[in-house]
Amino acid sequence: MLRSFRSYAPIILALAVLAWGTPMAAAAVPTATFAPATGAVNIALNANITITFSEAVRKIDGTALFADDLETLVTLKVTNAAGADVGFQPFINAGKTIITINPSADLNPSQAYYVAIGATVENATDEAIAPTAITFTTGPLTEITGTSDGFGDFSVTANENVAIGATVTTITTQGAGTPSFSLGATLDFAKFSIVAATGALSFTESPNFEIPTDSSASGFNTYRTNVRVRYDSNTPADATDDTQEVELIQVTVVNVDEFDPAITSNGGQATAAITINEGATEVTTVTATGDGTPVFSLNGGADVALFAVTGAGALTVTARDFETPQDLGATAGNNTYVVVVRATDADNETVDQTLTISIADVDEVAPTLSASGISGATSSGGTLTFTSSEVGTYYYLIQNSTGADPADAAAVEAGATASAAALAAANTIPVGGLTASTNYEVFVIVKDGANNRSAVVTLNFATLTAVVVAPQPPPKTPEQIAAEIAERKAAEERYAAEVAAAARAAAEKVVAEEKARVDAAIKLNVELAEAKVTAVAQTKNQLAPLKSANASLNKALADLDALLKPSAAFVAPRIDLAERFAGKRITIQREVIRNGKTTLVNVGTFLLDSRGNVVLSKSLKITRGTKLRVSAPGESVTRITAK
Repeated sequence: MLRSFRSYAPIILALAVLAWGTPMAAAAVPTATFAPATGAVNIALNANITITFSEAVRKIDGTALFADDLETLVTLKVTNAAGADVGFQPFINAGKTIITINPSADLNPSQAYYVAIGATVENATDEAIAPTAITFTTGPLTEITGTSDGFGDFSVTANENVAIGATVTTITTQGAGTPSFSLGATLDFAKFSIVAATGALSFTESPNFEIPTDSSASGFNTYRTNVRVRYDSNTPADATDDTQEVELIQVTVVNVDEFDPAITSNGGQATAAITINEGATEVTTVTATGDGTPVFSLNGGADVALFAVTGAGALTVTARDFETPQDLGATAGNNTYVVVVRATDADNETVDQTLTISIADVDEVAPTLSASGISGATSSGGTLTFTSSEVGTYYYLIQNSTGADPADAAAVEAGATASAAALAAANTIPVGGLTASTNYEVFVIVKDGANNRSAVVTLNFATLTAVVVAPQPPPKTPEQIAAEIAERKAAEERYAAEVAAAARAAAEKVVAEEKARVDAAIKLNVELAEAKVTAVAQTKNQLAPLKSANASLNKALADLDALLKPSAAFVAPRIDLAERFAGKRITIQREVIRNGKTTLVNVGTFLLDSRGNVVLSKSLKITRGTKLRVSAPGESVTRITAK
């Protein structure tokens, strides 16, 4: 009943006015303001519509107004009130003053729209709003419409190696005003540049199909970036009515055939010949050039079943026996095997090379070895003698006889002490550095040029007891020899000086002794003469004896005078032994004739001076003319006469 009454309240009020005249002044009716305003143009296609009331409102029945109520209270149509309904989702704020209409989809470009609300809401004093409707028109479509590859196509292709700055595609668009293009900071945007005014898109680095640098999750060689277009429908400086759109552009780089593949190994020709030893499995490594990294495979050949090749080109063959050839083809049985190797590059282009592999005969007979023994054994080694049936390299292992024997010939070679020269027949090997008085075992093998090993031969021997040999001084240098000669000469000169000094001292001693004896005799004779003179003076009658005494005195005085005369200088005899005795220690013997026989008397042992002379003192009792015999180590006896 209340809703019904209120619905007819305006009519009742009108009737009252007619019946009774003008009523009392009514309360203010709330107003509604629309955005966009009525008649507005170039409205954004994704714009919302708002109705703002001058005060809080509620439903006309006095109950609270909620969003769910608005779908029946607000109208949104195309063109006018008779147009088609447009779906939307309404909202109302907590203060119940703003209704927001969010269209379910973007509005159509350049389209008129009708929005209305009836007298369906009121304020707190029951004054309902006046029914209100507005119209506005949307702006033209702001849209990236396509690229140079066609409308709506946002995925384009570009050849690898396209030049930096060369246009890959041109972005097209539609909208009001002048467009401006830019790139969004995402994915591979740093690898692109775009002309703001034209939308021309290019690479900042030349793409290489074989070495992609894209970061796209969609796979290699797919470069992606966001392209943004912006329109200013008013003025460029006024961004309030700017419209823009962003689209993801993908550029797929396609491979370009840059050059044909070519095999470069084994001469690089269509055919090649290779020789390997029987028993070998590795043949060769095939190499090639081309787009990307070529992959290798087998592509026929009479003997292809015996071969295998890796993708990297390593060609192998099942080990072949020269004595049992199994090759097929036109020359079957001649140990030449034919296979075709193919290289395929990144463009799936191929190139083949036909290989003829010849099998070479290999010496498979092991040499025989015998050991004849060891000779010249010493305390530290000896000489081993072996005999081989063919030329080869000897390997020998020497160990204490208490050690474990090596397992086989390979073990002897691996632990070989040394290897002798490659010789045939008897081979002699000196060994050393062993311990004295020790039993040793020698394990020997010989390996020929084809790496065939002989059986192990074992030899036992013992080293001798060590003989201690005094260490020999190192050989003297010329400088050391010269220094020793100089030192020896200086020693000889010192010795000669000492001998001369000793001779002088001995001579001076003899002179002093003779002088003392003469002085004593003179004194005695003087005393006797004085006594005799005194006796003559005292006794005259003894004249005759006095004369005799005087005669004796005169003789004594004469003897005294003779003694007082200066003595001749003593000259010691010298012995000239020539230079061959220079610097040597000699033994001198004097010849004495007794009873008609010559007897030798030792004089002494002396060191000659540097001129071959020795000075002998008088105490040696050698006078001039004495016959002497001189001997020295390593020299024959020499007979000389003292001068």
